[in-house]
Amino acid sequence: QLLAAVLDPFRWMPPGYVGFSTGFVTTLTEVAGQSFLLALRVAAPVLVALLLSTLVLGLIGRAVPQLNVLAVGLGLNSMIAMATLALSLVAAVWIFQEHADMTIRALTDAMDNYRQPNP
Repeated sequence: QLLAAVLDPFRWMPPGYVGFSTGFVTTLTEVAGQSFLLALRVAAPVLVALLLSTLVLGLIGRAVPQLNVLAVGLGLNSMIAMATLALSLVAAVWIFQEHADMTIRALTDAMDNYRQPNP
């Protein structure tokens, strides 16, 4: 599917031809918007974990001023980010697969609706 998605545009829009229909531009805009939403869905668990970690470290820093929160927090935040990323990686693969299938289908439909006659 991926190889066909890369090679098919050369068949329906030969090199040297310039021009997009409004439907195709709309489809590209929707795909770009969905890609940003995908990025937020994948990054959300790590962002929430790091936000909670920073809040907890801030509370610990106020409660125990002798503790060097900067030195402890750097290693702790790194470990939390890696652990959260490792735990959410399986879900991210499903999300990416679902998004890739929808994107390829949408672009293929847009190309089918926009086929140019062969010269």
